Amino acid sequence: DAAGRAALPLFFWREALRHVCEKELGIGLVGEKAVLQLLERLRAPRVREGWLALRKESRVLLAAGTLAFLRPSVFPGHHEGRLWVRTPHMQPGEAVPAPPADAVRGPTISFGPWRVRITRCAQGSSLGPGADTSDVARPAAALGLWEVLSGRFAYVLPVHERYAIGSTDRVVVPALRALGKAWQALVLATPQVVGCGAEMGGRAAVTVEVWFVAPERA
Repeated sequence: DAAGRAALPLFFWREALRHVCEKELGIGLVGEKAVLQLLERLRAPRVREGWLALRKESRVLLAAGTLAFLRPSVFPGHHEGRLWVRTPHMQPGEAVPAPPADAVRGPTISFGPWRVRITRCAQGSSLGPGADTSDVARPAAALGLWEVLSGRFAYVLPVHERYAIGSTDRVVVPALRALGKAWQALVLATPQVVGCGAEMGGRAAVTVEVWFVAPERA
């Protein structure tokens, strides 16, 4: 709760941000100018949500008075002069296999730090009857910001002939469209799985599970 601590002295913020950057993310410290700009924004009568420029290596967002630091690996890319060029972990059309006919879960596919897996489910449920659901995220019709920022989320798709990564330039998953209106860059950094070929129809569906694996610190 950054907004609730906005009145605390500069020393507190220096040390808190030092811990997050050095201990948690393994990146450099936030400069004092950036810290002062952050405090000015937090202490405003109306706190404005959005992306913050605190560190080049890590994107930071402010929402509902809370700061969220995203690891550098979430937004891969490189600078060409002053221009930042995105290099997504996935490319449109890359296959995401469905479960084999005799299995509930499909194979886990890696896209950089992201893991994606498709599981069979009846409409409105996570998995088939009797399946172990201990490590399955509960699918949502419309995913919220904090669900995606948790690093593990899921959504339901109709059954198709096959599945693949959708666009990396626009939001194409229905469960992510509302979130994409306010936080498009965040949604585009995640693997968006879409159905390809003919839709099979009926009440059957699949759950697309997506989770983030933080890189090991050197």
